Amino acid sequence: MEKNLISKGGRNGVPPAQKCSWFKDVVQDGDVHPHPGPSGRSQQMQFMSINVGGASNCWAAARWATKHRPPVVVVQEVCMNTAKQADLADFMLRNGYRSWFACPPTHGGVGIFVRFDKSAHLLRTHTRAEGQAVMLQLDHAILIGAYLAPNSAACDIASTLDEWVGATGEHTPLVIVGDFNEEPCFGERWNHISGFGGTCAVCNQNDVPQPTRWSGTRCIDWIWASHLLTI
Repeated sequence: MEKNLISKGGRNGVPPAQKCSWFKDVVQDGDVHPHPGPSGRSQQMQFMSINVGGASNCWAAARWATKHRPPVVVVQEVCMNTAKQADLADFMLRNGYRSWFACPPTHGGVGIFVRFDKSAHLLRTHTRAEGQAVMLQLDHAILIGAYLAPNSAACDIASTLDEWVGATGEHTPLVIVGDFNEEPCFGERWNHISGFGGTCAVCNQNDVPQPTRWSGTRCIDWIWASHLLTI
């Protein structure tokens, strides 16, 4: 009799536990590609950074990237409104890249493109007139793409980057790359916050940072890393 009760509806009329599963379409969040392929989880991160100086050059850089396939591309001075960002993101998606932007509609702006086979998800963005930044978590490091408008070192964007650096664990490699409109010594503020780190720039034979612009006299595009061996 007991066996019959269990088979019909469980002991004392209580239905037996049912096997069930819950599924979520993680692709809908935009952080996972339907066919991502192997990540490899390499301890080497390769990326390129370009101060494109406008929308047309940004498109040129994007087309170059889809041909040469670098894992990560960071662009500054994108100068695109929301609709144009969406067009570029769609183009990159069709060519194997995900996109993240922080752009005012008329000037400045940051974009990061990450190839499908590389793990990445958005952590934070900052979009203000005086500067913009995008913060991504990659496989084994955090990458920030930044643009600081001229004379904005004392503004909100600098304080935001200070906060992001301070919130990152000391054992997590952090790289900030971009157009800072400031000399590499500006990065010393993050050395003080994190307790370590340093800057890297293109230098001449005397190890002096070279001007970013052909007609300029200053190095304003450079990299800061919490662990210099990262670079």
